[in-house]
Amino acid sequence: MILRDGHMKIRAIWGGYSPKVFDGHWLEMHKWWLETNLKGGVILGDCHFAWGRGHLSNPVVHAPFPETFTDETADNGANLSKLTAEQQRYNRQVKKARARLENVFGQWKNKWDSFRAKWQEDVEELDNVLWIAAGIYNCQLD
Repeated sequence: MILRDGHMKIRAIWGGYSPKVFDGHWLEMHKWWLETNLKGGVILGDCHFAWGRGHLSNPVVHAPFPETFTDETADNGANLSKLTAEQQRYNRQVKKARARLENVFGQWKNKWDSFRAKWQEDVEELDNVLWIAAGIYNCQLD
């Protein structure tokens, strides 16, 4: 998990965690830190960050609404809802903003072979490579 500021500089990195960990659970586990250190800030994420909209008071969380969703009490897909025009517009804005943030990973894949294939070494070494890439990235911003 990487935290970048409005100038795109990497400000924090939380070590690798299983891709099986739902990002909403990550937010829940780090709620205290986020609310203490990011007051007045904004978190921008994918649909998995939507948990933060209802559970983090400050910073503000922006995450897209799912394209369709069902009432959790319906077991057969009944009550299937479509997004309102306002929710669709909001999703487009979030997607546009996230594209700028996500491009760093594409840049790293293009620059370093280490990020192109499945990691074959110890996970600790992957964290080290990520920290090195983040340092180089930040230096190039200056």
